[in-house]
Amino acid sequence: MLRVSLALLAIAVVLAVVATPAPAAEQFAGVTERGSLVGFTSQNPFALTRPRRVVGLAPGERLVALGAGARGVMAVGTSARLYALDVAAARATAIGPPFPQGLRGARFSLAVTPASDRARLLSDVGQDLVIDLATGATAVGPGLRRERDGAQVRPAADMTADGSLVGVQINPAVLLRELARGTTTMAEMPFAAPRGIALGEPAGFQLGSDGTGYVLAVASEQLRYRQSVITLIDPPTGNRAGPPGRNVQFFGRRIAAFAALGHVPNDRRVARVRVGVPARISAGTLMRRRIPLLVRTREAAQVTASVRVRGRSVGFAFETRDTPGLFQFRLFSLSKGETRRLRSGIGGKVRIVVRVNDLKGNRRTVVKIARLTR
Repeated sequence: MLRVSLALLAIAVVLAVVATPAPAAEQFAGVTERGSLVGFTSQNPFALTRPRRVVGLAPGERLVALGAGARGVMAVGTSARLYALDVAAARATAIGPPFPQGLRGARFSLAVTPASDRARLLSDVGQDLVIDLATGATAVGPGLRRERDGAQVRPAADMTADGSLVGVQINPAVLLRELARGTTTMAEMPFAAPRGIALGEPAGFQLGSDGTGYVLAVASEQLRYRQSVITLIDPPTGNRAGPPGRNVQFFGRRIAAFAALGHVPNDRRVARVRVGVPARISAGTLMRRRIPLLVRTREAAQVTASVRVRGRSVGFAFETRDTPGLFQFRLFSLSKGETRRLRSGIGGKVRIVVRVNDLKGNRRTVVKIARLTR
């Protein structure tokens, strides 16, 4: 779970504003840096599904690379083994023995040919394995070289429909495209990295179902918050892609690996929420900057709460979560004037107004009544 601090409030507010409706979104499966499986869409990557432990892995093992193709979602674990991943059940099924070559590196890409039983596992230190997705058998690949000078390149990469590689390296931000399938020679061009956001490892790259390139990287100036950022590019040109204002979006945490799963309709459902308020609320508790309010949502959300005394708003509290769950408000802010207004309402009924924004543009307001005591 992640609660957004005051320092990140501005980001959370921007996320809530820019998550405007669009015809469809790309769906993704992701693995957090702690190894949990999550889901998200390009409608707003900040809003994750509930993190789940992946069953079927060896004790202490994590998934380090994901890819999707004709055989569904495939994954590679730290045991250097190929898995078929059932995303809905969060279950991994081993395919074949561990790779005899092991794993070398800290960042891995599983580039899957969409209509083939073969994939390439590429690492940030140049490891290149060709994997048979039916058996898990591996062979050492030829490595990747830059066209202009023959230097080795180590992109985070995916495969196009014809089986050629395309990917990115960061610092500097360059897009690399295989000249032709199987040549292992990569043409290089700049890609439009987000302005004012320094990108760092681990990086990832996926091609969406419409050909859009999704670049995943760490927002290195936000290392304190361990945030990843995703930016959309047009692979043939390296230019920005997607609607203006939505081609760069933040996560609330760090994502270690991801895979594009295809288009899904944008979420336009009003958030499902349960609100718990006691029948009596003490003005003293509110003046000590606490509000006895529990809110549980079925999805990630930003929740605000205020008290209305004789029709006027008194105080303000907010929490933001990037996953579904329980909101417990740690700070209820009151001005001096609001404190006086609150005291004037002791003995009467007050309204607790809870507004829920699911970070995708869907909002719900819930009003509860309580007796205000001393």
